[in-house]
Amino acid sequence: HRYRRAAGFPSAGLTAGPRLFRDTMQLAAYCRHTFSLGHAAMLVNETMPECLLEQARRALARKRCVGLVGSLTGVRCGVLGMAFKPDSDDARESLAFKLRRLLLWEGAEVLCA
Repeated sequence: HRYRRAAGFPSAGLTAGPRLFRDTMQLAAYCRHTFSLGHAAMLVNETMPECLLEQARRALARKRCVGLVGSLTGVRCGVLGMAFKPDSDDARESLAFKLRRLLLWEGAEVLCA
C-alpha cells in the first residue's frame, strides 16, 4: 500500500460506509422522516458507481475516437480497495462491489484488490 507511483491515487473507500445509512435513518426519525438533505446524500452515495462507469465510458470513447459513449466489453480494469475505509478489511455495504458488478455487466474484465 506504500507504492510510490500510486501516491496520488485516492485512498481506500469508494464513498461513505455503512454509517451513512444508519445515521441518516436515525436523523430522519427525529425529523419526522422529512430529512431531505440526508436522503439526497444517500442518493449521491448510491449512484457514485454509475457515475464512475459513465466517466470510464466517456474516457474510453475519447481514447478510441469513437461515438459519444464507449463500450467496456473486453476492457481490463481494476478496482482498488474493496473496503469502505483505509487500513480495514471491512467491506460491509461497500459500493466497490456494486461498481464491480456493473463493470462485469458491461463486459469488462475486472481485477479487484
